[in-house]
Amino acid sequence: MLKYYNQGPTEEWIEQLYKQHGILTPRDLNIENIAKIFSVFVFPTFGDTHVAKEEDVYVILMSYGLNEFETKRRFFHELCHILRHEGDQFMMPKIWRDFLEMDARRFTNLAMMPFFMLKELEPHQWHPVRLAAKFDVSYEYACDRLTYIRDRIEANYLEKIDRIISLKQNKYSLYS
Repeated sequence: MLKYYNQGPTEEWIEQLYKQHGILTPRDLNIENIAKIFSVFVFPTFGDTHVAKEEDVYVILMSYGLNEFETKRRFFHELCHILRHEGDQFMMPKIWRDFLEMDARRFTNLAMMPFFMLKELEPHQWHPVRLAAKFDVSYEYACDRLTYIRDRIEANYLEKIDRIISLKQNKYSLYS
């Protein structure tokens, strides 16, 4: 059934980026490794998590007191802003800031458990508990990611069936 899954442009971009930088397994997705690869410094803060840039140096200021998963989720969210977004968001129109935040959420959801890594796993490893442990994410996140994949597979499969039915109906209408 995985053959019916089509990666979207963001997923394809993530796969290419990760492969270019040798990020090939779930073990490679830890904050320390990703920060090192993309030359990002991570420091704690008592304020909200955000990115700071001074000249060509990026720093993710990470809120104190977050659990392990929330820290990872926020790290990937801020990493998206570094990798995909340019400019000072506070100087942009609200609708553009909203779009960038939506893009960062999408990136985060796809980058923490990329499909190209998932498809390398054996089917028995696709249980949410196993995926949560393997990718170091929450059980809820693993369930949401699997639901997203299942929904895309179903949509693509149903679209293919609809095309086949349409072709057959068109074929028979020629003879009417």
